[in-house]
Amino acid sequence: MKKTKRQIFHRTELVAIIAHVVILLSTMFWIFWDPKVANLVDQIGHEPTFRTMAVRPISLCLVGVIAMVVSAWPIVRSRRFTLRFGLWNCLVAAIACGLFVNRDNIQWLGYRWRAASHVRQLDALAERLYLDWPSEDGEIDGLGPFTSYPFGQPRVLLLLNPYPVASTDTVVAAVERSDNRSLLFQLGGTDAGVWLHWSREGSVPQEYVSGLEENRLPSKYATLSTQWHVVAYGES
Repeated sequence: MKKTKRQIFHRTELVAIIAHVVILLSTMFWIFWDPKVANLVDQIGHEPTFRTMAVRPISLCLVGVIAMVVSAWPIVRSRRFTLRFGLWNCLVAAIACGLFVNRDNIQWLGYRWRAASHVRQLDALAERLYLDWPSEDGEIDGLGPFTSYPFGQPRVLLLLNPYPVASTDTVVAAVERSDNRSLLFQLGGTDAGVWLHWSREGSVPQEYVSGLEENRLPSKYATLSTQWHVVAYGES
């Protein structure tokens, strides 16, 4: 039995809608998994190296836009628009705007999700540093060599070889100790830009002065366990 033009049109419309859903979900998970995506959007017009940094993300975005246009092209060409398809395109535009506006929140959810697995690997190291904080430059088994600042009464350990978090692309670049003996692990690699805060007493991240004389004020943080928080700092 031959399919009518109406049946073909509705099937084409359904394919276009499914393509739009796949592209929107892929974009959301892309921001969730790769924090650099949201950072690149924020750097537009501010970083001279933006063009070289953003070639891959922009290329993928263009592929997504082209896919959306191609999927909807048979409907546009047929000039047979339905109210359902018109409302759907309005919804797609609204969701796309929502993803853009909330990109930082989606990125933060990704940080929180990954940090929950990081802290399990750092528990023993945090306890060891809490009980035996170094007083000079040296090397710690498992952590490697480090330089400490300020001299004499160090509050920060700068790792000469970033400490890799197993099975991830994240590393620990430095470890700091605040006045209340809380420990702060500066992350690099995939999760560069956030810190892991450890407190034996379960205190929350607070403003402090680092060993490099930088004032740090928590801009946002989330509880991972009784002793651990993931935190983003801004300069006060």
